[in-house]
Amino acid sequence: MTWIATENFDSYTIGNDMNTLNGGSGWTGAWTSTGAGEGVIVAAPSGMTTNAAEMLWITGDGGDAQRSLSLLTDGIVSFQMRAAQTDRLARFTLAESGVGSKAYIRFDSDGNIKAVGSASNTLQAYSANTTYRILIKFGHTAGNFAVSIDGGAYSADFDMSGTGSNVNLVTLVNENVTTSSFFFDDIKSGATVVNSSAFLAFM
Repeated sequence: MTWIATENFDSYTIGNDMNTLNGGSGWTGAWTSTGAGEGVIVAAPSGMTTNAAEMLWITGDGGDAQRSLSLLTDGIVSFQMRAAQTDRLARFTLAESGVGSKAYIRFDSDGNIKAVGSASNTLQAYSANTTYRILIKFGHTAGNFAVSIDGGAYSADFDMSGTGSNVNLVTLVNENVTTSSFFFDDIKSGATVVNSSAFLAFM
């Protein structure tokens, strides 16, 4: 499996603000945030490696960071995600620049992981301070995506938002307006759709 873009945050210094960071490989732009301190490089918590990105609550607003990659019409995106609590909101979003969100994985405030495209679909419950490896395959059939968690079987196919399955932007979002913390690590994207057993072999 050849990855098109990878980011494990290990090339950065702990404490760096994510805005303008440009490490990893294969991306077409640097990380950008809408406000200072929304995304910070931290020592990786358990289940993640070396460094991670922590998306923080900033007074009166959540936090976000986004990064662009070469346009994919079908492929996979893999990442790790972890919540410090189960009653807040965060998401990992696949988007098309200039169009908007196509699909996202949300750690919801009801304690469930959800796959959201044209509708919201509950996948499973999650626990605080537990790292999850999530794989999204998309475009394997037009306008659809499916999700694997920790190497398990793919979910049913879900409809992406809007038309088609173009993806060229990933966004890490803390959606809250109150104290909360979420972690992301080991983001990878590829142009080959794989099944979950093959995914485990090359992770």
